[in-house]
Amino acid sequence: MASHQPWNDNFSYSRYSEPNTAHIDVSSTDNPISAYSGLCGQPDQGNANNSLSIEGRWLTHQSIVRVEGCEAGICGFVESLRLPEEVDQATLLDIKNKDRSLRDRPIIGLNLFSRFDSITPGKTEYLKGRVYHPDHGRSYKANLRLLESGKLEIEGCVFAFCQQEAWVRLPPCTPEGCPSTP
Repeated sequence: MASHQPWNDNFSYSRYSEPNTAHIDVSSTDNPISAYSGLCGQPDQGNANNSLSIEGRWLTHQSIVRVEGCEAGICGFVESLRLPEEVDQATLLDIKNKDRSLRDRPIIGLNLFSRFDSITPGKTEYLKGRVYHPDHGRSYKANLRLLESGKLEIEGCVFAFCQQEAWVRLPPCTPEGCPSTP
């Protein structure tokens, strides 16, 4: 991989990762629920086109996350990051994870959600789960709410302090590709 220069204060190379391996540091955002996400990946499945379902592809301020039902209940997989094209996203690792044994796992494909109940048709609120924030290397208490506006509100909490972020639904993937804008 060719060496890249940082394009802004939120992108850097880490001495903790493999040589020439990039990572993102957005801890300056002070938002514990900002999540990485990606562009195209697997096509949406099931109720992804249903505006009453939390399933689908969601645009965050940093990425696109694919939300779907899974064995763990609800999963939110990072598909890609909103980075310059020259950045090899496959090299981005979870280097800030508090568990040292997980620091070599890629950010792309990472499940950000845990401990949520399974997806139920028509249900718009899922409480008492967890959301993982790769920039901080830890998970936070979390709630998911599908708002009347069609956005997905992610609420992350530390003790009694909570912050929300609204994700925007993206159109489903088609054989031509995966849209990265609403």
